Amino acid sequence: AETMRGQCFICGIPRFVFDTVSSGGRGFEEHITNEHNMWKYLYFQVFLREKDVCDYNGGESYVFSKSMTAVHDDLTHEVLRDAATGHELKFTNAKVDLLWFPQRNAMVLRSRQTTSDQALLHKVTELDRRLVKLRTDLVTCLD
Repeated sequence: AETMRGQCFICGIPRFVFDTVSSGGRGFEEHITNEHNMWKYLYFQVFLREKDVCDYNGGESYVFSKSMTAVHDDLTHEVLRDAATGHELKFTNAKVDLLWFPQRNAMVLRSRQTTSDQALLHKVTELDRRLVKLRTDLVTCLD
């Protein structure tokens, strides 16, 4: 329970990171409510279980392939259906691949990361400019 209050269940980023970057100090609460709401992820899994495999879009197919498998008829290769409900038979994979989860990544932190990436790029560009000038000065001195 302490882990649930101390870091995001979806991305695993600690609470203090979100609270530090937010203006009102409620960054973590806003993040787990709006961006990485664990109940929405659970709902998505239930949604995939209920929707027909042939109706999946690209993203749904990808997540389904990472977490579940449909039961196919050996002869026709059609997805088998439950006789009582008519729903396709699907089961959770023994080893679920969670790489589709945004691990150590959050949209709210990207703008901040972009700013630091831009600052680093500016520094590298400035160092490159200085290196070219030094090279030119050195060639001039040697001639």
